This record gives sequence, structure tokens and C-alpha cells, in this order.
Amino acid sequence: MAEEAAPAPAPPERVETVDLSEEAESEPEAPAPAPLEVHKAWTRLTHKYRWPILALTALSWALAPLAPGLLRECSNAVTAAPGSPSKRANRAIARAFPASSKAATLVVLAEGPLLASYEEWCGFERALAASIQTEHASFLKAPLASYCLLADRNLTYLAANFVSPEAAQFVITYDASRGQAATSKFVAYVEDKAQSLKPHHYKVGATGFDAFARASVEGERKDLSAVDEVSVPLALLVMALTLACVPLLVLPVVNMLTATIIEFVVVRLLAKSMTIAPFVPSIMLTVTLAISFDYSLFVCSRYLEARRAGVSNEARVDAVNRGAGRTIVVSGSTLIACFLGLLCFPNNILRGVGAAVAVGLACAVLVNLLVSPALLHVCGERLCRAQDVVVRKVLTYVRRSTDEDYVPLSPSRPKQRNPFRFLSDLVWRDSKYAVAALCIVVAVTMPACTRATHLRTVADPVMVAPSPSEPQKTLDRLGKTFGAGAVAPYTVLFEGPFTDAAITEADAFLTALGEPYAGPTSLNGTLLSVSDYASCVFSSSDWCLSLKALYATSVTKSAFRATVSLRANPYSNRGLKWLKKARKKCTSGIYINGPAAGLSDVVDALYASFPRVVGATLGVVFVLLSLSFKSVLVAARSVLCLALTLSFAFGCCVLIYQDHRLSIDFLTTRTADRGVSWLAPLLCFTIVVGLGLDYDIFFLARVHEYRFVGRLSDRDACVEAAARTGTVISSAAVIMAVAFSGLFFSTTTILNQAAFLLTCAVLFDAFVVRALVTPSLLALSGEYAWWPSVPPAAGPLAEGLARVDDDAASDDDDGGVDI
Repeated sequence: MAEEAAPAPAPPERVETVDLSEEAESEPEAPAPAPLEVHKAWTRLTHKYRWPILALTALSWALAPLAPGLLRECSNAVTAAPGSPSKRANRAIARAFPASSKAATLVVLAEGPLLASYEEWCGFERALAASIQTEHASFLKAPLASYCLLADRNLTYLAANFVSPEAAQFVITYDASRGQAATSKFVAYVEDKAQSLKPHHYKVGATGFDAFARASVEGERKDLSAVDEVSVPLALLVMALTLACVPLLVLPVVNMLTATIIEFVVVRLLAKSMTIAPFVPSIMLTVTLAISFDYSLFVCSRYLEARRAGVSNEARVDAVNRGAGRTIVVSGSTLIACFLGLLCFPNNILRGVGAAVAVGLACAVLVNLLVSPALLHVCGERLCRAQDVVVRKVLTYVRRSTDEDYVPLSPSRPKQRNPFRFLSDLVWRDSKYAVAALCIVVAVTMPACTRATHLRTVADPVMVAPSPSEPQKTLDRLGKTFGAGAVAPYTVLFEGPFTDAAITEADAFLTALGEPYAGPTSLNGTLLSVSDYASCVFSSSDWCLSLKALYATSVTKSAFRATVSLRANPYSNRGLKWLKKARKKCTSGIYINGPAAGLSDVVDALYASFPRVVGATLGVVFVLLSLSFKSVLVAARSVLCLALTLSFAFGCCVLIYQDHRLSIDFLTTRTADRGVSWLAPLLCFTIVVGLGLDYDIFFLARVHEYRFVGRLSDRDACVEAAARTGTVISSAAVIMAVAFSGLFFSTTTILNQAAFLLTCAVLFDAFVVRALVTPSLLALSGEYAWWPSVPPAAGPLAEGLARVDDDAASDDDDGGVDI
């Protein structure tokens, strides 16, 4: 027995002997210090330049007055998809009618007892026209059109289309290429002038694509205020309860303010050369808020953990840079790469979203890597002491219930009660438990996951403005009187000479479309001919004046055109179905184009390329994780978990917004059709990938640390990592959900749907995937979990945990400076 007991202390003696000998260079652990030197150098760098870093941070706050200017640079302009039918039609129309290129329509709808007060009503239209022509004549691409204005020119046969017994439309065709700021001012002028000139018993409103864009900017300001007033205080409260150290909340507040100011100023400059949609600042601010708070939570939790180990302040900061710093770098770079992937889409709005959010993420990463260590160097210990003195007794119970008071296991201390430890330990007891856990998750989520493939998108611009907005209300009333298509009419171009045969064929084609149209082929239901136009050359009758006006605006030497105004909303599913049928009827030389056609082609092109972007994004994630953890299986497992999270979140969105019979009235949304905004899935895919990786990397980094540095067994490494990171990751997910809650109650449909998608994905990933799926997959993969890397031989649990703690305190032996 004595001979068998003697070898027990031998391993420590051999380790000490080998470390002091020349053979230490051949040990597999010899390369380990190389990556550690990076975080040690960063710790010394941030300590040396801590005051300049904080001074630059304070100076950046002086840029705050420039940040709101981003909203004035936002634009909803959508460029046509390359090679699309609308692109070809637009080129053909521009060749035949250059003056109509880049024209947009704004409709002013007046409602009231029109026939009973003809002079009063016409006085309003004439006054409005005079004001517009005086102040913004250069904006107009065509003469103003209304019943009274056309009647004043004796174009009575054309004027009939602009009036009904109780309403009249005033149509403005203007130049849409002047820039968003100028266009927004023009639309605002028309809206304000119409309200000021209208008789007291009239109801007046304006609608059009740019009217929706202006309304979306106004709604954006309210959404940003909601984020500031609701999300930030709740996120700080969750952090305070998690960390149990109120003074350390200085870090997330400083980080968020600094990152937000810098990103808004940079993106404002970016908006001068890229399209930044009005909803982008809300998404950008929300993502930055959530990421900044999450990263600050990781930083503060590691700092407090190192402080309890009794090491110097610089050693604590080094522990932060080694643990949380690596997580921030890997997670941040992956998130940025995912958003830069949006630049691959053939759409200016998505490219603007990708660039803007990538800038925001880069700011959040840099601020957390620079400002957080500098603040901890300067006042980290002071903040913690203030907490100990002032509120220690108040938060004693809360601190005991969080992971930050977790004490590593030792032979003399029993295991702590921890739900995340329990779940992880359960799936490691027997592979049957791991398989059962995976089967339960799949069975519960399958109904939602299978619906993800049935996603139906809606391209209605109503979704990018507050709902119900004034332009939307006006559009609804316009649809009941004149047809909603008046706000986005289609142009049908017929190439070729204007002959009787061409007129007959064109009129038959227009009649077959089944919607109201106006053009040189007929007037008031009468089929025209070339001789009709010829007979009116020298006549000044109302009929001939109307024919001359038609000919002047619709006929050239090489082509002629007609205008089709749908009864339905052109952006609705019904309107887009009409477009597809009409295009099928087009033969050579016939083109159909309009705002809804251009947007429809953009959406089709985006979703045609979406599978490629998904594959490329997941491929980049796979490569980055493989390089970061030196393991192919780690990357494959993460991609599999991401696929589960994505399918569940998108499936739930389909069930709520598309399948449910009350989906149109769900929360704050008011849409023309059931379905999901075409932008929401494209935006949320990238964000969900990034956020899912955020938690996965934080958890796996701790497992990797225990397995490779602490040399714990696979089971102990996973269980200890779950116990240490459980509450931190869960709190981070709650903070993320709170950050999105400000958008969840937005009256802008796209933000409402995006917030639902992101909140669902974040909570599912943190409380299901990270708590059950990942530990189960690790348990089933066993010793192959890190393939092709080979972890060191496992040792006793207590010694491994002590080794990790000793490694965190190693800077004390390197002459670290404490303050």
C-alpha cells in the first residue's frame, strides 16, 4: 500500500522538474504563452495610455450635436434591380420621354361638398397651384393636374377623371432626383400649404411614396425616444441586478454614449454617398445599445470574478482582456462580417443597412476594448469599494443568487445549486439524456420551424411609416374614391409610330388589362384615330384642346404611352399579381413600369440571391470559428445551432403575422395584406446570426479555457462553464430583449416585426439552445468535441480550477502596476 501511495505526489514534482529543465521547450504546453502575451501587452498599453484614451472619449462627446443630423440625410429611394424588367422599361421610357425620367407623384385629396361650393373649391385648387408654382416651380416635371386647373384650360374631357361627387384629387408630378432633404421639404411645403389654404369644412391630406418617407422620419424620432426612455433604464436595471455592483454601471453608460455618438456622426457622413433608410438609425441604435451592454456585462463580470480572487487591479484588467476581450474580438468581428455581407445584396437600402450597422458594431467593439480597460485601470477598484461601503447589505441577497458570487468547487465545499449546472450535468450523465433533450427540443420547435419555409413577404410602403399615418389614411380614402393606384400609376409604353393600327392594338391591350387607363388611344370611351388628331390642329374646342394635350404629353416620333391607375393599392398582393399578369401579355415593344414594379423587381432579386447570401454568411461564420477555436466540429455545431434558432424565430413570425386571422391588427401593425415586410427577414437574418454567435462564443470560450488551460475533463469543463456563465448569458439575453422592446411597441410595422423576430431569437437561443442543445451536442461528441485539436489529458477538478485562477493572477508575478 505504501508503494502504491508514493506515486501520488509525483506528478507535481515532475511538472516542476520539467518546467525548470531545457526539455520544457518540447512540452505541448510550451506554445501556450504566445497568445497570452497579446492580452498582457494590451493591458499594459491601456494602462500606459489610460488618460489619453479617456480624454479622447470626453472629446468625442463634443460631437453629440452633430448626431441628430443623420435623420435629415435618410432616404427611402430604391434603385431598380440590374437586368430587371423595370430597369429595361425605365430605360425605354427615358429614351422616348426624357422629361419624365425620375418623376414621382404626390396626390392631394380634398373631401367636402364640392358641387355645392364650386367657386370655393376651385379657389383652393388655384391658390395651392399658385403657391407651388411660385415657390417650387423647378421641382415640377409636368403641369399640375386637377379638375379646376384643367377646366380653366378648357381641358374638360381630361378633367373628369379628377373629381367625384364628394372628393377631388390634385396631382403633382415632381422631380424625385433632388435628394431626400430637398424632396422632404417640398412634400412638407405642399402638406402645410394645403392645410392652411383649405376651407374649414374641407378635409385635405397628401399621400405618395415620399409622403410615407417623411412620415417614417417623424416616426423614427419617436422610436429613438422610446429606446432612450424605456430600453436604456430597463437594461441598466437588469445589469445592476446581475452584477450587484451599481457603481460599475458607469462602464456601460460611458461605452454606449461614446459608441452611439461616434457611429451617428460617421454614418451621417456615409449617408452622403449611400442610401440610409429612415428606419436604419433605430436598428443601429438598438443593436449598439444591446451589444455595448452585453460586452460591458462580460467585462464587468470577469473583473468582479478576478477581484474576488484577490489579485491586483492590473491583473484583474488582464483577466478581462484575456477572457472577455477574446469574446468581444471574436464575436464583434463575426458580427461585423455578417453585416458587411449585406453589401452583397443588389439593393441600395440593404447595402446602407449593412454599412451603417457594421460601423456601429465597430464603434462598440473598439470602445469596449479601449475605454473599458482604461476606466477599470483608473477607477475600477474605487467603484467596487464604493459598492461595498454603500449598498453591500442591500444587495447581499441578490449577489448570492447570481453567478458572480459563484465559488469554484473544491473538495471541502459542496456543489452550489445552479439550474444551468443542473441541466448541463444532467445531459452528461448518460447519452440517453442528451438524446432525449435534443428530441424534446426538436419536437417542441418543429411546428414553428416548418412554417419558416412558408414566409410570404409584403412590399407595401405603409410598413416603413408609422401606422396608421396621415399618408396611409389619405391613401385609404383615395382608394375608395378614385382608386389607390393614382398614387403610383403604371406607365405603358408602346414603341413604334403612332398609326391607326398601333392605336387599335394598343387600346385592345389596355382594355384587356382590366383597369382604368388614360392615353392617346381613347378619350371618354371613344376610340381615337390619327384623323381625329389631324382634324383638331386648327380647332380650339374643348374636345380638340383635350386631344392636343393628350398628344403633346403622350406621343413622340418613336413611341407613345398610356397611364394605368389600379383600383387596388399597387403595392398590395392584388396589385402585384396584376403586374405579373400584365407583363405576361406584353409583346415585343411594349413595356410596363411604375414605382410598385420597380420595388417588386428589387424584392424578387433580393430573395433570389438570399440563399447565396445565407450560404456565404454561414460559410464565413464556419471559417472564423474554425480559426478561432482551431476546431471544425466547434464551427459545425455552432452553425447547426444557428440554423435551429433562425428557423424557429422565422417560423414564429410566420405564425403570428401571416397565419393568424387577426394578424393585420396584431399589436401596432396595420398592413394592407397579411405577411411580413420584405425587409424584416433580410435584416434580422444577419442580426440573429451575430447575436446567436455572441452567446455561443462566450460559453464555448469558457469551456475551451477550462478544457485546455485548466485541463478539466470534457464533462467538468462544460458543467463548470455552464455554472459560471449561466446567469451572465441569461441576463445578457434579457438585456438584449429589453433593448428591442423599445422597437417592439413601435408603430412602424417593419420595426415591430423586426423586434419580434429578434426578441424571439435571442430568448430562444439563450434559454434553449445554449442551456440544452449545446451541452447535449458537446456530451454526444465527447472527446471529439474539439477535433482536429487534441486537448491535454484531464486532471482533477479542483486542481484544474486552481490552475485557471492561478493563470488569471499571473500578472502579479510580472510586476503589474496596481493603482
